[in-house]
Amino acid sequence: MVNPVQDKELVIFDLDGTLADTTLAAVAAINSRCKSIGINLAQSDITAALRHGTGAINQLLLRQNLSPIDIKRIVLESKLLSATEAIRPYYLSNIESALTKWGVTTAIVTNRSREHTQLIFDRINLSLPLLRVVITSDDAPKKPSPTGILLAIFNSKVAREKAVYIGDSNKDVAAARNAGVYYLNVTEILDSCIV
Repeated sequence: MVNPVQDKELVIFDLDGTLADTTLAAVAAINSRCKSIGINLAQSDITAALRHGTGAINQLLLRQNLSPIDIKRIVLESKLLSATEAIRPYYLSNIESALTKWGVTTAIVTNRSREHTQLIFDRINLSLPLLRVVITSDDAPKKPSPTGILLAIFNSKVAREKAVYIGDSNKDVAAARNAGVYYLNVTEILDSCIV
């Protein structure tokens, strides 16, 4: 098994789309709420907007001539439901086992609130080895700001060049670049985590 984080002391993970699958629940929540007010959106449009964040969801809903109050309600409901209905990805146990074998300290930086992050942890039974730091949107500006990653590094007491950030979105790539940290897409480490 090749260790893609061999020279690293800290592996920082994104949460949504990396350690937890929240997309299906968010799509279902948005779709259900929109249908209840007479709007039909294609599932593929919702999924594409979710990949780009809340701003893209807002734009998609604005194009449906929804009021700001309806948009806010839909977004808040989808965030809560996607946290309470998060799915543990099929590969998460392999990542947890590989990290234990490699003895790497871990951290999480997410754009979620602390409350929603805890709901997801409880739902997917997250068991990252040596988890030292969890930075949420309550602690730092949202990605692509580098602040969350830099806080995780500082609180873990490792040098920046000894950290790697693993995520799944353009915001993750930008946050890692802005922090001056090496980035890996979660799909790049899956083969090396088969134990």
